[in-house]
Amino acid sequence: MFMSDMNEILNILNYAEKKLTKTRTKNNEKIKKIGKMSTKNQMSLNIEQICSIPDNYILINTPELLARLVKYYREYKMRYGANASVFLDTKTYGLNTWKDELVSISIGFISHQYFSIPMRPFLHPLSRDIPSLPFDVVADTLRPLLESESMLVMANAKFNVHALKNWANIDITFNIYWDTMIAAGLLNENMPKGMKEWYRNYVQPWLIEQGKLSYDDPNRPIDEYGIMFDTVSFDTIPHRSANYYACHDVYMTHLVFLYQKQVFENPSYNLSRVYKLFNEVEMPLIAVFASAERRGVELDSKFLKDVIGGILSEKLKNLKMDIYQILGGTISVTRTRTRSRHGIKFKEEYVVMEELNLNSSIQLSHKLYDEHQLLQPEMIFDNQLRKPKKSISKKVLIRNKNKHKVFSLILEYRGLSQLIHSFCYKLPEDIVDGRIHCTYNQLVRTGRVSCSNPNLQQIPSKFDLIRYAFRAPDGRLLVSADFSQQELRWLAIFTQEEILVDIFKQGLDIHSSVACKMHGLNYEMFEMIRLYKEESKEKTNQNIRRVLRYWKNTQDLINAITYHNEKEKTYIDSNFINADMIVELAAFFEALRQQSKSVVFGVFYGITERGLADQIESSKGEAKSLIDEFKTKLTKYRQWEIQTHQEVMEKGYIVTVLGRKRRFAEEIAKVEQKDSRGNPGSHWKIDKCKRQSCNAIIQGSSADQSKKAMVDLFYPTRADGSKCFDRGEWLRENYKSQLEKDDIHIVLQVHDELMFDVPANVSPAALKAISNTMANAIPNDVGVAFKTDIEISPYWGGSFSIEQIDLMNRGILDWKRIFEEEVKRKLAKFGIEYKVGVFADVEEADGNSEG
Repeated sequence: MFMSDMNEILNILNYAEKKLTKTRTKNNEKIKKIGKMSTKNQMSLNIEQICSIPDNYILINTPELLARLVKYYREYKMRYGANASVFLDTKTYGLNTWKDELVSISIGFISHQYFSIPMRPFLHPLSRDIPSLPFDVVADTLRPLLESESMLVMANAKFNVHALKNWANIDITFNIYWDTMIAAGLLNENMPKGMKEWYRNYVQPWLIEQGKLSYDDPNRPIDEYGIMFDTVSFDTIPHRSANYYACHDVYMTHLVFLYQKQVFENPSYNLSRVYKLFNEVEMPLIAVFASAERRGVELDSKFLKDVIGGILSEKLKNLKMDIYQILGGTISVTRTRTRSRHGIKFKEEYVVMEELNLNSSIQLSHKLYDEHQLLQPEMIFDNQLRKPKKSISKKVLIRNKNKHKVFSLILEYRGLSQLIHSFCYKLPEDIVDGRIHCTYNQLVRTGRVSCSNPNLQQIPSKFDLIRYAFRAPDGRLLVSADFSQQELRWLAIFTQEEILVDIFKQGLDIHSSVACKMHGLNYEMFEMIRLYKEESKEKTNQNIRRVLRYWKNTQDLINAITYHNEKEKTYIDSNFINADMIVELAAFFEALRQQSKSVVFGVFYGITERGLADQIESSKGEAKSLIDEFKTKLTKYRQWEIQTHQEVMEKGYIVTVLGRKRRFAEEIAKVEQKDSRGNPGSHWKIDKCKRQSCNAIIQGSSADQSKKAMVDLFYPTRADGSKCFDRGEWLRENYKSQLEKDDIHIVLQVHDELMFDVPANVSPAALKAISNTMANAIPNDVGVAFKTDIEISPYWGGSFSIEQIDLMNRGILDWKRIFEEEVKRKLAKFGIEYKVGVFADVEEADGNSEG
């Protein structure tokens, strides 16, 4: 009965489509010519002439057709039951769903029927006479259907969630069954995740192999909407083309979904753990990030632009003048102008002196290579020919930092310039209703999360005042929960290296501990001397006297001084120890700790000897010696590294703690294929895969933990301990998630840190519960406990005690006074202690490097 009813509805829809041929161009009829056309209009006309619309691509643009679609939708859900997936897509005026309005909605069904519902009038000259539905009529009609739907399948679901909620007040945040982009990122993280790329690279060959698609089908030019209309609003293209593209997108979503699902569920692929990760972590995270992005965080534009922007702009001007003093502030530039003689136009070149543009790679390259000869061209192979390359990349500048100070100045200028542009001036323009709404990319290759608009991971740790511009709303606070040394704890767990495990069990500083192990120094003495300095001069002097009392004339201190004298140019006489010598030793110990930190992170991030040498500003030989020393002292780490390298060469992939795969097989196969053809020379790529494999396990497992923690906090727990992802059951059973109970909301995620928007009177118990949930998201049997540092403040980056929060809530303490004092103190300290290098790493501060 249901099938006959559905067929009847489809017949009516198709009949209505044919009736419209009296008022619009028929599918099989030549397009009528219009007057003089622009290039875009000519392109549209060409596509219209070759566009053949399938019978199951149906335009819904009248009230009668919309009513028939609703009836078909309901019959479809009854007919297909639990398998009644609905494929959904939206078209907007741009990619910013907070500013670019909704244009159309398209819907598809398992029954291979696809519908395009425009929500704006057609603007193209060929389509102005074609009727369209009012925006509110479409929104009001589809809202009850979509908001009650639990089987929505989309590509880039979060984008569609925001487009529908922001512009049509249709809330499908918790209704997503499948996101093809999320599935793509788990099935092959090395390939683009876009739906069209997956359709072209995987689905079309699959359909051709099954005989369901001809070999000519993939070459149809009309499938490439992005190429044809990349900069054109969707409502300005001809209605037939718009209908085709809108329906074709949900058709492709349908086919990509079917392909991905059968891959996940095929036992021969051994993807059960990846599928579990998809269903229980990655898919539930869509609602977590959508909710965080929608809520956003308030921004003090005036503070960011006028105070921070002013300070940094002044610093940028100083850097610019310092560079000009070395390279010169002007440059000869050849320009071209159009001249006319005897009625004939021609181009003429002329030379003019202009101010040096430090953002111009051509001008800067000329200054560094040609005029001042501070750099020598690097000879590279290009089509078997050696050619000189005059690169001024970050890598080249870092490598030459010790040769001339101008390289450090240029790196600093670039980083600071980008920071000012991205945050101080651009960020205030992105505010919507007083808030910033970041966009999170859920899956980079390692599983980490990246952030854009703005990229909060670009904020340098050495200058955190930019964070102070992010504020809590009135009556609320911001809580930062940061995993303490998350990746290093995972390193200890996977390697089961006793030295690392003991460090965490005893609560020691890992970088100081490793430095002491590598250099044969006493840890207690090392830390007491390194941390002698306090805020007040009196406490600092007390600490120095304490050091002398404990360690003067001991063998440990004598050994440390001997080691210092071997490594440093300055000399300390162990027979005459005084306060100045303790200060000298403290600086030496801090340098050793920073060096150890670079080695520890560098080794498991897969850094090369040359890369570490650039980082610690030393020789390649010194870097090799440090890496070898680290691996010699931490023998179990070395065993784990060898085992991981063997595993990636045998299997072609590594697996994280929750089963996420990071694949290297294709890259390894390419190298081995070249070698088999007698074309060696690519073994460095194999070495790179090996290095990245260790890093991928650690980074990927850290990502697993952070994501699992967000899911555990955001979703309620059933009585049997399982998580409830079904919003209907959630509301029906009156479940409350851990965050809901205390009116707490996730608003930001940066690196290993989660930011929450909490009530001003939030209880310490609620914060402790958040910390515990995060730390225990993924248990381990090695005995390494995870730790989460909690800070609470009216602004990001601040740290108020529970007692101060209580005084604020009682109106006794004004947080703004503390804020102003803190800003003044930090700015004064910045002015005194600023050294070139604070902003040099801004360009690549994405936190997702694989080494």
